[in-house]
Order: sequence, then C-alpha cells, then structure tokens
Amino acid sequence: MNIKRKQAIIQNFAGKRLVALGDLMLDEYLWGKATRISPESPVMVVEIERESSVPGGAANVVNNLLALGAIVHVVGVVGDDEAGLTLKTQLQERGASVDGVVTDSSRPTTRKTRIVAHNQQVLRVDREKVQSLDPEIEELLIRTATKLIEGADAVIVSDYNKGVLTSVLAKAVVHAAKTAGIIITANPKPVTARRLAGATVL
Repeated sequence: MNIKRKQAIIQNFAGKRLVALGDLMLDEYLWGKATRISPESPVMVVEIERESSVPGGAANVVNNLLALGAIVHVVGVVGDDEAGLTLKTQLQERGASVDGVVTDSSRPTTRKTRIVAHNQQVLRVDREKVQSLDPEIEELLIRTATKLIEGADAVIVSDYNKGVLTSVLAKAVVHAAKTAGIIITANPKPVTARRLAGATVL
C-alpha cells in the first residue's frame, strides 16, 4: 500500500459515525523520583510530584478514532465512582458521545495506576472486577448498542476480557452490524475471539 492510499484511508474517517464497544479503563499515572530504599523492605521509595490520567483500554481506541476525525459513540461500563465520572468527562471533553456508557454500581471502574520514577515505570496497580456482567446490565448494553448501530457507519469492538464482552452481547453486536450492512472489526483477547464469529475483521 502506497502513502497516498494510506492517506486516503485516514482522511476517510472524518465525519464517519462509529460505535466503539468494549472494556473502558482509566489509565492513571503517578510521576515522581526514587530517592532511597525503604527501611521496611528492599523496595524503592518514590516521592510523587504529580498525577495524571487518560482514557485507557477501549476508551483509548475512542481517543484514536476521535483524532482521526470520526464521530464516536461509546458503549461500555463504568462503576459508580469518581474514576467512572472522570473517564466519562474526559471522553466528553474530547468530543465522544457517552450516552451508551452504563453505570454499574456492582463493579468499580477499571483503573490501571502506573508509578513512574525518572520516566521509568516501576510498578502498576490494577483495580478491577472481571466477572461477567449482571444480566440486567448486559441487556441494557445490548439495547443501547443495537440502537446506536442502526445509524452507524461501522462498529469496533475492543475487548480486554474484563467481563463486559459476554457471549450474548458479542453475538448481538455482530448480528446488529450485519443486519445494518456495516463493517464490524474486533480486537479481542484470544480466549474471547470465538464469541465474535462473523465479524468483518478479527
């Protein structure tokens, strides 16, 4: 593929209405410097100087699509917590529609907290709940995704095997995209790949 063809493909994203579904995460960073070894155990003591956060997981895919000029409708789950509110706010500020983001009080927003000392990641702390969705939340996501897909140009599924992409949801989304006659691409974990049988690109 030559450069002109690549440029044409990239430019074609502008104005396209896309549905992005998957495991939404908040990537947090604690930036600092390692000053000494702890007297309590042989580990570094990192003095934190600043903190930052960005949309991660499927939400990072949303970021990339927005950067390409697409109109993105997000479908996924966050917890009833500050991290969930932060993630939705950040997506909205970037221009995404978060009407398809469901709040589930039974699970926390997935958070990946990285501690960085002297620009080197030294530790990551994960806070998440990875079991499958409750049936009520699953049904709500199916209804929401199906409705959004009806008017979309394409669907992209970004699965990290955190419990959001259940077999039932995956089949419903693939069916809705095929019924609408639109492309559905998916980037699943190997263990969940078979759930997305029938996708245009896997």
